[in-house]
Amino acid sequence: MAKRRRGRQRSLVETALRGGAAGVMGGLAISLVEREVLARITGGARHRSAWDDLAARGLARVGLKVGDGGGRIASGVATQLVYAGALGAAYAVLREQSRESRAGRILLDGALTYAASLVFPDRPTPARRGRRLALRRKIAAPVNPADAFTRVTSMAFGALSR
Repeated sequence: MAKRRRGRQRSLVETALRGGAAGVMGGLAISLVEREVLARITGGARHRSAWDDLAARGLARVGLKVGDGGGRIASGVATQLVYAGALGAAYAVLREQSRESRAGRILLDGALTYAASLVFPDRPTPARRGRRLALRRKIAAPVNPADAFTRVTSMAFGALSR
C-alpha cells in the first residue's frame, strides 16, 4: 500500500524556523532544569557550567568582555540557547528529509544527542556533605542533559509541526 503524503509541503525555511523554535524550547527547558532545579536538589547553589567559561573566552576573543559571576552565567545561557536553536533548525530540516527512513531518524536522534552533549556536557554534582547525600546522588545520577534535550526538542518539533 502506498503511503499518503500530506496535502501541503512545508518550505525549507518554515521547517528550519519551527525546528529552531523547538531547539530553543528544548535548550531553555534543559538549562532551567540543569542550572536551577538539579543544582538545588543536589545541595549546591546555582550551577555554573564549564560552558559558561568557554563562552566567555569566545566572546572575549571577539572583543566583548564578560565579567565574573552573573555575567558569565548569562553569556553561557545565551550561547546555549543560540546553539540549541541552530541544532533544532538542522534537526528539523534533516528530519523532514529522512521522514521515510526509520534508520535515518534513529541516526539523526543519535547525532542530535551527541551534538547536544557538547553544549550541555556536565551535570550538577551533589554536595560533598549532608544528611541526604545518598538521595541526592540517586536523583542526579540518571539525568543526562543531552538526551533530555533531544527528547524535548523532538517532542516540541512534533507539536509545532501539526
